[in-house]
Amino acid sequence: LTIFTRKSWTGMVKKIIGTAITRVLNAILMLVVLVVATKNLGAEIYGSVTLIILAITIIGIISNFIGGGAVVYFVPRSKLFLVYLPAFFWAFFSAIAGSIILSSIGKIPEGFTFHVMLLGLLQSLTIINQHVMLGKEKVGQFNLVSLLQVFVLLAVLAYLVFLAGEERVITYVKALYAGYGSGFILSMILVYKHLKVTDLLEA
Repeated sequence: LTIFTRKSWTGMVKKIIGTAITRVLNAILMLVVLVVATKNLGAEIYGSVTLIILAITIIGIISNFIGGGAVVYFVPRSKLFLVYLPAFFWAFFSAIAGSIILSSIGKIPEGFTFHVMLLGLLQSLTIINQHVMLGKEKVGQFNLVSLLQVFVLLAVLAYLVFLAGEERVITYVKALYAGYGSGFILSMILVYKHLKVTDLLEA
């Protein structure tokens, strides 16, 4: 019992330290992203970028109604596919409905509604996958996906700004695609092995 307790305590401490380090690194990387964007894209362009990020964030909040904490709670208690499927479809609905509504009230820069829809979907699906990881106590995988997204975002943004010489709204959008896309692909690879369609037949 003592050995088990020590192992559990050690594992918990490692997860806490790993998460703390990841958050610090993410904060530093996002600060660098902010500096690169504001100093090189200009205030007007970054203003549009801010609206795009805000719209994506709102879509994520809507998606989290089903794909958030509920997923973490039900993953250890239910068949994963039965938990994942409703969250998956709700993410699609949130991205489509959210982007259309936000665009109709002028909260998305003209010409970027589809980009917000797709980026919001990528981010929402990634968050669902990360919550599955938390439900399965794969904190290290959760942190890896979080760190990868920000790192790729910064790397691509820096390349486009400093090497390709791009200074437009679409420049940041491309970087978001790279960051969110890489996070989604990695999270899908990590979660896919746990998804079993046969869960539907056994329900």
